[in-house]
Amino acid sequence: MDAEYIVEPDNQMIKFAPEVVEEIRKEFNIHKKSEREEAIAIIDKWIKSQDHFNKKDFSKGYIDRTIITSKGSLERAKKQIDRICTIKTLMPKYFEIVDFKRDDIDDLFSTGYYGFLPKLTKEYHRVVLMKVHPNAALSAANYSLFLHVMVATVEYLRSNDYSRGVSLVFDYYDTRVECLANMSLYEYQQVIPIATEGYGIRVKGVIFITASKFIEGFIKLLKTVLTKKLGERLHVISSREALKGFIDENVLPEEYGGPEISMEKIHNNTMEVLQSNELTQLLTEMRKATTDESKRCTDSFNEKYMGMPGTFRTLRCDCRFEIVIRSMESKYKVISYGPEVVRAIRKEYNIDDEERREEALRIIEEWLIKQDHLVVKKYSRGYIERCLLTCKGSIERTKIQIDKMCTLRTLMPQYFEITNLKDSDLMDYVTKCNVGYTPRQTKEHYRVLLMKLKANADIKSTDFHKLYKFYALAAEFLKSFDCCRGYIAIFDSLDINTAEMLSKVNLVELQHFLPIITDGYGGRIKGLIFLTGSKFIDTFVRMIKPLFKEKIRNRIHVATSKEHLVQIIPDIDILPEEYGGTEKPLEQLTEDLFEALDSEPVRELLRTMTAAGTDENKRQLDVFNEHYMGMPGTFRTMNLD
Repeated sequence: MDAEYIVEPDNQMIKFAPEVVEEIRKEFNIHKKSEREEAIAIIDKWIKSQDHFNKKDFSKGYIDRTIITSKGSLERAKKQIDRICTIKTLMPKYFEIVDFKRDDIDDLFSTGYYGFLPKLTKEYHRVVLMKVHPNAALSAANYSLFLHVMVATVEYLRSNDYSRGVSLVFDYYDTRVECLANMSLYEYQQVIPIATEGYGIRVKGVIFITASKFIEGFIKLLKTVLTKKLGERLHVISSREALKGFIDENVLPEEYGGPEISMEKIHNNTMEVLQSNELTQLLTEMRKATTDESKRCTDSFNEKYMGMPGTFRTLRCDCRFEIVIRSMESKYKVISYGPEVVRAIRKEYNIDDEERREEALRIIEEWLIKQDHLVVKKYSRGYIERCLLTCKGSIERTKIQIDKMCTLRTLMPQYFEITNLKDSDLMDYVTKCNVGYTPRQTKEHYRVLLMKLKANADIKSTDFHKLYKFYALAAEFLKSFDCCRGYIAIFDSLDINTAEMLSKVNLVELQHFLPIITDGYGGRIKGLIFLTGSKFIDTFVRMIKPLFKEKIRNRIHVATSKEHLVQIIPDIDILPEEYGGTEKPLEQLTEDLFEALDSEPVRELLRTMTAAGTDENKRQLDVFNEHYMGMPGTFRTMNLD
């Protein structure tokens, strides 16, 4: 045995026998001491040769455990160490905890018991159990802090434990599982790769103990932020007794039918370790394990991290086209506005003076010509002015918006592939809903979008991807033909099972798509209104709010009836007749919209604008990092001194 770096922790929190270590090593063919020492030496030498590493002294035990979680592969072990150091640089907020003697942490653990079961299972898995106290009210802040705590405890395991993986048990049996609605799935999406890819944690299973029916909808939403393999390892059981079917009985606490000490004692043992000076010293030291990205080979960074989930990989595009867009007027009956609307919006943003407006347009035109990475350099003045209006008259913001839209077309082409609506797969989705824009605007010059799902519509998870493509297509149309201050969206699900429908929303894809509308097209969202009688909508709204900026979060509303809309939209007369207005029925508005979108001029517009992308080989890297690497879901390159 290698006693110099295989030492069972001198505490009651976790236990493992020497033979366990040997069995795990044997599984990955690193049980021979000479070969293992050689492997550790190779990794240690490699670490010291990495100029971008800020910490180059990792213990033998740390390296040994990294090789094990990499299944004996030295190359995977190198990548894992590089990845966790990079993540610590790019996401430092999750590594802030070094001292558990904090009031907010005490407040978190007053809501329940949290601890590691001392014994490993027969398959050598470590079990982490959180038992929520009766009627405990877990807030969004509690869930966020819990993620930070989990990261810190995983750091402890990497330096002290030997196991094949981890099983997580969340016991909500004595409390209302609806408090899970306060959990930010977006934040969990960010943290899960820290554990699985950064520390190489192998999650054997995630088990929820609850009798609540709410959990079914929550699990479906949770699976959207997990890998397929991990999603298949989610389980829900309705009693503590049933836990024996997933976890070896001999490792369970007494209240779960096992011979181990109570969960309260396990919690106290865990807290003793977490609040120890030894752990504080460990976490303080491991926080140094970051990277200096200015010393890393750029090609290496792009290859390893730009293809991670939630980031963009640089693409190439060699097309060259010239854009011709119609001026500030609309020929389509699906939308209407008068010259007074244009004058009012121009005045609001201080570009109502013709001379000043012409100068602004000229400046942007000259800037476009100088952008080597933009495939298209010539746009109509009507298009440029609409960009200027959505940027509130700011020339610099207009430049950024045009650049961002072109970049998004290159980086996310899957949303811009439709140029012929009636011959596309979107027509299948259209049979399940009516969607249209109100021809008239509100008195404040906002346009209303309505979408109503038809009764008995069989909504599939793939339908939402089609919906996003449709909205991208419609947004392109509006950008070229509409003039308004922004949009109010109404989603009517009164006639369907809202919980069933929303459970099929992929929150990760929704998070990726939203910047296309808000940042790329500059769509200003005045309000998002969910029209439904389902109580599940409150939970869904709380889950999607983190995906929006704070200003938009405050504009999300739930209306329980059509009559309730009057309280949110005073200009009710502009709505279709079935919603209490005087406009034509939504079904007719849908036909008008599709007639416009399928017209030959709009088809030509879509074909032309689809080509308005970027050639990233010609863009300055520092400019790309500045504008795009900080977008939600991506990593910003950092330079550390």
